[in-house]
Amino acid sequence: MDKPNFFKEMPIGLAMSLGMNEFAMDFYAGLDSKKRESIKQYIQKSTSGDDAKKRIRTAVQELEKHNLDFLD
Repeated sequence: MDKPNFFKEMPIGLAMSLGMNEFAMDFYAGLDSKKRESIKQYIQKSTSGDDAKKRIRTAVQELEKHNLDFLD
């Protein structure tokens, strides 16, 4: 089964983390492209590798709860 195209355009760490969390992935997949782009930019604005990991962890935890407040 092929993954949707949006997985090809996201940071690899985010794609892998979403792949391990079915609830977060399902919610992410249902978002419109503008919201998915906002999440991608949130990750890409990290200032270090550790910051990127923290942002990915936060994003996945919040997506699992169907919450996008972390983008504010």
